[in-house]
Amino acid sequence: MNKRTCETYAQLLEVVERTVEQSSAGIDITLDTGLFGEEGETLGLDSLDTLDLISKVEEAFGVQLPDDIFSREIHTLGDLGDLLAEQQ
Repeated sequence: MNKRTCETYAQLLEVVERTVEQSSAGIDITLDTGLFGEEGETLGLDSLDTLDLISKVEEAFGVQLPDDIFSREIHTLGDLGDLLAEQQ
């Protein structure tokens, strides 16, 4: 993993922590944290939370994520970080 990719992941985790701090209280947010669902270590995002998070991620990274983002096997923050790293 190169330095730029590490910075991408670190920035993503910061954005996520700021965006979902109330709804994910009590869990450690890592690259393995799931985006959806209520079992295990997930953010438990609903559709509105997801739109808010994607909007803030796009703004922070200066990218436009594809409309089909969640049909691309994006299940964890690490998956989202991989997609962002590809776009930079």
